[in-house]
Formats: sequence, structure tokens, C-alpha cells
Amino acid sequence: MKTLGYFVKNILGLLSISLLSFAFVSCKETGAAPEKSNVPSIVFVSVTPNEVAEYSEKVVIRIKYRDYDGDLGENNPNVKNLFVTDKRNNVTYQFRIPQLAPEGSTIPITGELPIEIDKVALIEENNTEESLVFDVYLEDRAKNKSNVISTSPIKVKKR
Repeated sequence: MKTLGYFVKNILGLLSISLLSFAFVSCKETGAAPEKSNVPSIVFVSVTPNEVAEYSEKVVIRIKYRDYDGDLGENNPNVKNLFVTDKRNNVTYQFRIPQLAPEGSTIPITGELPIEIDKVALIEENNTEESLVFDVYLEDRAKNKSNVISTSPIKVKKR
């Protein structure tokens, strides 16, 4: 009889651990791996420099991208698929990402893209300094629009 009680205790203990493990694995955290999607996603990496003189310096935004079906980028030079909006005045710069995976393939692609904004200016005539934030998104060849990310602010100073 003692052996049966010992056996039942062990089984109940293992069952409890199994149920707890199942409950823990079933609950997804916010930081869990994203589900695979045909919609590309981007993450802000950096913007440099953090202070520029108007009309004289390039601003470089770096983003990471992920596209599970590999249809990001375009070989046609007339197609624009990367969009950067100056949040001060809602002016949008348009760029072309070249095709990143071979035509007809459906492979997941990831990487990092630098985006160069040639020169920026102050918007308000009487300002000697302004804070500038860009919003960035991209589209794949199927016209799936990525999430929109915002850069950290940079200072634009009068020259």
C-alpha cells in the first residue's frame, strides 16, 4: 500500500509540473517572435548625426527590415517603395529599394538599410534651431505596407 501512495504522489507531481509547463509555454509574451507574414516589417536602428547645420550635411537613417516572402525591392527605377516623411511639414521623400531576392523566389529576407537625406532646412523662417523627426515605412512589390517607425529627434541649426 505504501508503494501505491508513493506512486500516486509522483504521478500527481509530474502531472502538476506538466500542466504548469504547458500553461507557461501557451502564454506568449509581448516580445515573442512575430508570426510569419507577407507584410514587411521594419525597426529603427539609428539616425546620424544628431545635430546638423541646415543645407550642409547629410542625415543618415538606418533601419532593419524583414520580409518573409522576399518580395521587397524593385528593379524598375521609376517605382518608389521607401518613404520618409519630415514630421514638421509632412513632406515625404521617396526612394527605391533595389530588388533584394531573385525574381520568383519566396525566401525570407532580413537586413539593414541606410537611407540618406541629402540636406535639411529649417522650416520656420525666424527659427535658429528646430527639432526634426522622420517617419519611415516601405512597401513590397505586392503593395503590402510595413509598419511606420519614427526616428529619434535631431537638431537642425541655422548655418
